[in-house]
Amino acid sequence: MGKIIRNLVIPIIAFSLICSFCSASPPLSIGKYGEISIRGNPTIPFGLYHVSWIEDSLGRSRMGDSLLTDIGIIGALKFPLMQYNIEASPLTTEQLRRAESFGIVVIGELENGWWRDGPAQKRATTAQAAINPSDIGAWNIGDDINWRDPKRGLPLEPEALRARSKLMKKRVPNALTYASGVALDAEHGGTIRSMGDYRGAADILGFTSYTLGEDTGIDDSLALEQTVRNFRAVEDAFSGVDQALFAILQLFSFSSGPKPTIGEVRNWAYSAIMHGFDGIMGYGFYVEGSHYPTYLPDSDPQLLRAVATLSHEIASLIPWIRDCQRHHLALSGNTSVHVTEWIRHGSRLLIFLNSDRTKSVDISLATISPSQTWSELLPNNEGSLSLTQQNSETASRKSHSIILGPAAVRIFTDEGTHFTH
Repeated sequence: MGKIIRNLVIPIIAFSLICSFCSASPPLSIGKYGEISIRGNPTIPFGLYHVSWIEDSLGRSRMGDSLLTDIGIIGALKFPLMQYNIEASPLTTEQLRRAESFGIVVIGELENGWWRDGPAQKRATTAQAAINPSDIGAWNIGDDINWRDPKRGLPLEPEALRARSKLMKKRVPNALTYASGVALDAEHGGTIRSMGDYRGAADILGFTSYTLGEDTGIDDSLALEQTVRNFRAVEDAFSGVDQALFAILQLFSFSSGPKPTIGEVRNWAYSAIMHGFDGIMGYGFYVEGSHYPTYLPDSDPQLLRAVATLSHEIASLIPWIRDCQRHHLALSGNTSVHVTEWIRHGSRLLIFLNSDRTKSVDISLATISPSQTWSELLPNNEGSLSLTQQNSETASRKSHSIILGPAAVRIFTDEGTHFTH
């Protein structure tokens, strides 16, 4: 999904596992163009960060039995992917078994950021001694890689990240590697190192966009539009490169800002899809707050459930956008409206996104195609997208003006679609 126009999903490239596990299928794999498959099934995964090692005001982290509980909560909501800290602990195998029982693929973080402190090889060996390498879909080898922060030794040199990736693959042959950076558009170029410098430095590159309540001078009124710009910058930085890309979305509130609503998270998620990202991670299930960690099941259980539904909804898009050409459409006079089109076998899929958090916008489908008849895809109770009935208010209208409410996302396909769901 990383290019403007290209095939989106092709047969996956499997990697072999070490020792006696060579015949097993990898839990997480990447296609020729960066597309993600989970256990051989093409998908657009939406997972969660679980920063398990952070301690609360009483010195408690969510490792051990607490992490087992959390894996069960995340699994019951059917999230396909999560990242958490891998310890050399007797509970490690049980945690991984529980994740596997729910179909969760784990991105492993080693010992609270093992690259920052002490010999990397020793720490990798210590953690791996407790686990079967085939249980981990990918290993996190760097955070905030392109952020300019000399006190933390950032930005990380791309060659240093490549060396980490090579070391991990030496310790766990054919392992996937994952690293995260910061997505900011050209106006913030002095804050980050160019994202494109990290092409191919890890198998999967994730980019954060935390724009609501952020203390970087971004007004909250521009929180959605800024993410569109950020993700467009990532898309441009990796144009023509077959790199697996993840978007990392804000599920928390900064101390000075509001909590994201599910409508805003949905807007950010579809902005990622529209700009060619191959997967999404939410930050996060358990994260560091202003003064103490925030535990999403307690702080905002409604948002957690809604994001789980959104995860399933996005995964259901695969039958609609697989093997399609994708490009953006320009609409004159509507700076907050963004439209992306997919074309397959002569049929079209359109996603409309309104990046204005407060105002509605009217759009005529006739401006897209005067002679086309459109039907809308809407979320259903199962958390996937389905066609509306032809007698509904939004379906089968050639020139009908549709309303995009504040932060709204609406999806249309032409009447003669050959897609099946």
